[in-house]
Amino acid sequence: GRLIKSVSGNATVNLEVGDLVNYTPVSSAVTGTTYTAATIGGRAIIAPDLTPKYADASDYINREWQVAVTGIADYENTMTGTYAPGDVVGGMPTLVKGASFHTGDWRFDGSSSGASTVIASTTNTDVRLSGKNFFGRVNLKVLLQGAYSDFSGQNSTGLMSSALRSANLIPLVSPYSDAPATALSIPADVTDWVKIEIRDASNSNTVLGRASVFLKNNGSLVAIDGSSNPLIKNGNPMSIVSVHHRNHLPIRTAAALDISKIAPTLYDFTSDLMNAFDSPSVANDAMKLVIGTGGNAGINSWTMWAGNGSGNNRVRYSGSTEDLNYLLNTLSTDPAPFTGLSGNTAGNINNIYSNSDYNMDGRVRYSGSTHDVSFLLNVVLGGLTNGSITQSL
Repeated sequence: GRLIKSVSGNATVNLEVGDLVNYTPVSSAVTGTTYTAATIGGRAIIAPDLTPKYADASDYINREWQVAVTGIADYENTMTGTYAPGDVVGGMPTLVKGASFHTGDWRFDGSSSGASTVIASTTNTDVRLSGKNFFGRVNLKVLLQGAYSDFSGQNSTGLMSSALRSANLIPLVSPYSDAPATALSIPADVTDWVKIEIRDASNSNTVLGRASVFLKNNGSLVAIDGSSNPLIKNGNPMSIVSVHHRNHLPIRTAAALDISKIAPTLYDFTSDLMNAFDSPSVANDAMKLVIGTGGNAGINSWTMWAGNGSGNNRVRYSGSTEDLNYLLNTLSTDPAPFTGLSGNTAGNINNIYSNSDYNMDGRVRYSGSTHDVSFLLNVVLGGLTNGSITQSL
């Protein structure tokens, strides 16, 4: 039951299709280099013959269009499907954007939307067009200073510590309540949970989508299956991407990334300071450079700043609400806000998953040669008790 039209050159071809009740045409803006007895055909598809959507899709349309072409070399097509008002599922039709299905997966190339329309681009000659929440994919590498630096501020292995994973301290439930996720298990070589945010390319303060993912000890961010690229719901094909950790200062990409691809290009924050947005209004760099030594000699890497236990927008040693007192509050048995140094200053808490664990070894320590206070003051802040590091988000 397809409507098929001949096409002899670059053109926008409208296919007047629908079902027994609704007129829901689909148009194709087709380009190519040569046309040989070329045709373009399509049909509208409704339940029960729809392709399964992603399980996390909350806003979508119960309609698809099959679009197929023959005889066009170097074929490209921007498809626009017009759906009926009753096709919309979910309470946010503005979140419904074009998606095409072929070769076993949904794709978001050229994903967009208009008034009762969904738009997507393809080079595949036989696809299904539909609409649902946009799902972006990212391929990122980041390093956490707390898990990467030793107490001289250097690194000899090129890897972060996975001490929390080895001690079975990483929870199965993500610590980020605004990006809920639960894993069945913690994959091998995981350093910790991190959160990814997708932000509007024209306004970096507008967060469009979030996801909790795992950070492996080599810096790779992976989905909770431990291997695939993270998939983040909502956003736009070109979006700013930020990375957050519970006791590090967040970072974001210096420019918008194309997150529409099935196999996104690696974006490596660790290789260059210029890969992170570096605010001109902030005195410090957006990331911390860690010097490679030993087996990692000559390889210097940029890391996210550690020590942000209090979870505000800066790392500071002194002050009643800053990161030293946050650690002391953790050690104190007094549930009231802690002031001064009268708490458990000689105490250490072992086998703990805590934002006060600045060097991420599974312990919160005030005393001893390798304790968190020394890491905060000497490694992060360079020995400056009145120093501070501010995020460039």
